[in-house]
Amino acid sequence: MAGATSSRAATPGGDTRHGSHGVIFPNRPEKAALSKPWQPSRLTSPTRHHPGGNSPDHRKIEVSLDTMPRMLAILLFTGLSFACVSETPGTDSESSEYRYAAPEQADDGWETRDLRNTGMRVEPPEDAIGRIQSGVIPNIQSLLIAKDGRLVVEEYFGPNRDNLQRVYSVTKSVTSMLVGIAIDNGLIESVDEPVYTFFPEYEELEDSSQGRIALKHLLTMSAGLKWNEPWWSSGDRKSDLRRFYSARDPIRFVLKRPVVNRPGSNFNYNTALTDVLGVILRKATGTRVEDFSDRYLFSKLGIDRTRWEQLGFEETNTGGGLWLRSRDMAKLGQLMLNEGVWNEERVVSKEWIDESTQTYFSGAPWMEGYGYLWWVNGYPVGQRSFHAYFAWGWGGQHIFVIPSIQLVVVITGKNFEGTDPAEDLLLDSILPAALGLRDRGAAETLRKFSHRVTHRSNGSPGR
Repeated sequence: MAGATSSRAATPGGDTRHGSHGVIFPNRPEKAALSKPWQPSRLTSPTRHHPGGNSPDHRKIEVSLDTMPRMLAILLFTGLSFACVSETPGTDSESSEYRYAAPEQADDGWETRDLRNTGMRVEPPEDAIGRIQSGVIPNIQSLLIAKDGRLVVEEYFGPNRDNLQRVYSVTKSVTSMLVGIAIDNGLIESVDEPVYTFFPEYEELEDSSQGRIALKHLLTMSAGLKWNEPWWSSGDRKSDLRRFYSARDPIRFVLKRPVVNRPGSNFNYNTALTDVLGVILRKATGTRVEDFSDRYLFSKLGIDRTRWEQLGFEETNTGGGLWLRSRDMAKLGQLMLNEGVWNEERVVSKEWIDESTQTYFSGAPWMEGYGYLWWVNGYPVGQRSFHAYFAWGWGGQHIFVIPSIQLVVVITGKNFEGTDPAEDLLLDSILPAALGLRDRGAAETLRKFSHRVTHRSNGSPGR
């Protein structure tokens, strides 16, 4: 079927590795060293850091509410003054001279617009893109912004508009959309359907403790199974994910893991659960995931080029093997923002969008919450906090959706080591631009001292 191609061999550039039996380990490219260490902005924002044990950066910074008004006034004044002297956008000695231009109009379903015609300020994105181009912010490959349903920023740093990029665990969020579409079309009854009903070949599951696991537990990473998935290497001998990929019967391997928590009670990141969802999709729809996704999702959005990698046991890698163009990633975010509608056509139900983006589990040190394979978080700028949900893939692949200001942001990268600056870009540049703030330093000052700042570890899921 047009628009969906698969690759069973290793992909160019070392983006997949094979085990001793030819099994693809899908979530780990060869390590890419940072060409230049990133120098964080003057007032460092919440950042996903490479794990560093007892690094002093892993802490919470709180400011007393009693002293907040006076401190905020002083710091805002000094921040504005200092920013005007030394950090005026476009004059930083480490920034390249970048001047904004509206994206080109292409025949792909996106309407483009100059961001200044949407009420956004141009200076913060100009400053950020200049820093990316000069290498101050490293390893960003693309930055796209859609405001009010129109593409207003589109910049590439290495790849171009037509390049497919592997999106790693952004694939999980797309898989969630496909499950919703299957339910909408009556191919799956509901998220309460027990997993064992899709696997009659494992009849022993019905009367076991694993028999209580339902689809919603796969979607929320809360199956309750004993599972160890170190983020740093799928080749780690202690990794259950590695054992899953190399098992003679991978699906039996994961579904027969001991139940250590009541299903639905605890979050435990488990890529294999999303791969199980891919098998369920194939069984429920009677077609391969790549064909189902093309017919019911991608073709509806005018997405005519994708690639799905295959796992070693001849199933589609729905946990991390999808390749997309950045413009098409933005379309998926816009579809979510539009509550499931694209060009006046219903693609997925509003009910599914609402269910998917609720917080079912919270309290993780790196994020506010988790929905149906979508992350949920709040981003503070000044006196406002922006609710967002997003897809997050290893190396810095993101689709951010911020409903209150009708904003979709796509950031792709190759930050496989060190910091992932995507949230800094969102907080220091993109959200201030949407708020009409001209100066990056002023936005940082407001954010730093008017809210609690938590440093997040890069050793968190997102592969």
